[in-house]
Amino acid sequence: YSKEAELYQKAIDLNKENAPPVFYSNLCIAKFYLNQLEDAQAAGEKSYQFYGEKEKFIGLLETMAKIHYQKGENSEKFKNSTIAKIEFEKSVKYYKEVLLKDPENKGLLSGYGNALIKLNSYNYATQIFRRVIRIYPEDPMAYQKIAECLVAQKQKLDEAEIYLQVSDILLKNGTELLKLKEALVKDYESLQQTKLCKGILACILNVFCDSNKNPDLFNDSIAIFNEIFQPLYDNTKSMIDAELLNHFAQALFKVNNYEETINRINHTILIYNNDENDERFFDLAKAYSDLANGYTNLIQKLFNEFRHNEYLESIL
Repeated sequence: YSKEAELYQKAIDLNKENAPPVFYSNLCIAKFYLNQLEDAQAAGEKSYQFYGEKEKFIGLLETMAKIHYQKGENSEKFKNSTIAKIEFEKSVKYYKEVLLKDPENKGLLSGYGNALIKLNSYNYATQIFRRVIRIYPEDPMAYQKIAECLVAQKQKLDEAEIYLQVSDILLKNGTELLKLKEALVKDYESLQQTKLCKGILACILNVFCDSNKNPDLFNDSIAIFNEIFQPLYDNTKSMIDAELLNHFAQALFKVNNYEETINRINHTILIYNNDENDERFFDLAKAYSDLANGYTNLIQKLFNEFRHNEYLESIL
């Protein structure tokens, strides 16, 4: 990175008035990896300025977010909470901007969530990390971060425990699906006794549903999802149940069970609507976005399979 930074600096010095913004962007990134944060920030701000109203380079926005996050952490070490807060707020600003361009990037979502935690914005951070596990259910750190947020707010401690235990299971077994399935089968009889363990069980199955294309695994997971949720249909109201139902719907969709997919999606919507916490509106919007994409995909698939035309009318 030092050689790269040196060459980009020389290129900029040769044509200071008309150096392309990308030169400053790349200099910013190189300086960041050299831990020269002030120089990296200066180059990044120059690049940002020269881009003007043009679309910004994703790598530039992500690096600027990381620069300010790192500067915030450095300020924390020196007990300068005021400066740290300013830096974390700037980090959040850049993460928001870059996520508009790449809304499902795990690294960006996690970085955004971490910056929100630094600002004690636990509700919003929880929503971001719940989005991470909705897209990447095999990521153990996202479960840990949700638990951290819930504990910090001293609320829903039973759900926090679920998230922590799921994280432990994923860390212990990695993402080797067969190994996870063996653990599931081995402990199933003892695990199914409490709702807490049912939640752990269902979260493990989310990994199967989203990470493996083996139809047998989808059918296995659907069978246990049915067993877990059957007694809960009338009183399922917690947000973790909404997340699990969302994954349940995805599994049903992947085995072409369209009618049940619609039922699970509608059930998920009801749970989101029953949530009385106004600060969850952001995530509610994201949830509807995900559900809208699901409906769009479903309609397209049904149009392509004429034998399922009877479902089109009910959806539309």
